[in-house]
Amino acid sequence: MTDSDPFDPANFRLDDEAVKASAEAAAKKVAKKPAREPFVQLPYETLLRAAGAMRCALLAIILELDHLVFRTHRNPVELTNTPLREVGITQQAKNRALRKLQLAGLVMVSWRGQRAPLVTVLWRPCGAQGGDASFQNGRKRLSGCERT
Repeated sequence: MTDSDPFDPANFRLDDEAVKASAEAAAKKVAKKPAREPFVQLPYETLLRAAGAMRCALLAIILELDHLVFRTHRNPVELTNTPLREVGITQQAKNRALRKLQLAGLVMVSWRGQRAPLVTVLWRPCGAQGGDASFQNGRKRLSGCERT
């Protein structure tokens, strides 16, 4: 075959330098991903009912908070009594559990009198906030990333 034949396999061969350069470039591209914390998916409703049956308000609060942040794509979230009351967790137990989580450094709580507390989940990344959630009514609001 001649050199002008576009289908000749010899025209597609790489010389040794090109092969070496390609291998070096491929080695550079394979960067290690940073180690990630293990993640689990749990059945929300089943575990919430189990937490209520065991009278474990702490577990119920953690499940409800994580579910709210996941579902709404917002952080902080308003933690109402309704879903917890349905499984037997009282408002007082909810408040005690929130205080424990706050002392452990897992959440920040904005207590708002008779209104449902506004809870910032600190185990979720800041990207969990939907849109520009740091501004509300024209005022800057602290998120879990901006602790003072």
